[in-house]
Amino acid sequence: IDQEIKEFLFSEGVRSKLFIIFLYYLFTVVSRALDIGLIVDVSSNVAGKKLLRIRNFLKQIVASFTVSTSFTRFGMVEFGNYPRKLFDFSRFPNKATLINVLGRVPYIGGKAMVGKALKYSAVSLFSRSPRQKVAIVVTGKSGDPVAGLARVLRRAKVKVITVGVGDYSVQQLQQMATNKRNVFTTKFKTLNNIVRAIKQKASKGTLIASLLSH
Repeated sequence: IDQEIKEFLFSEGVRSKLFIIFLYYLFTVVSRALDIGLIVDVSSNVAGKKLLRIRNFLKQIVASFTVSTSFTRFGMVEFGNYPRKLFDFSRFPNKATLINVLGRVPYIGGKAMVGKALKYSAVSLFSRSPRQKVAIVVTGKSGDPVAGLARVLRRAKVKVITVGVGDYSVQQLQQMATNKRNVFTTKFKTLNNIVRAIKQKASKGTLIASLLSH
């Protein structure tokens, strides 16, 4: 009987099934830990109901990931005339708590100084992260230059995804993003329509990186 079991287990059909199970495990379970920094415009660009839509969008982004100390962590910088860090990557490892916090993101007002926010984020948010890093920049048109400061993030191996909403500049979005495929534009009412695509962009390459690191 033992010999029959061995022959069954190592038959071509079963080997194929085991290989499929292995691939499924590889693509759904194995992943490298991610640190995602949300760099969000809360200037006069998002006054009133627009801020509510931004908050809901951020919550949907977080809800699409597995949030934990072992998988994906989130940090956040918001900005108007000046940037400020709301929380770092180690602050909220629980998804429910994080979503609750994002539902109360405060309004700053003023101009959207995205360049300042990028520089601030590179130092105050990403500099101590040993993980694979992604920045999701959600903004309208910037009141200061962004190209040079975005390069600082990219040189620090931060993948930059940009989301232009409302009155935005496509040129600025492209100057910030890692590449043109990482640029998204939308209206406030349709922000949630791009959540899945952003999740895919943020996660792309993590499996390969995980395999190479072992």
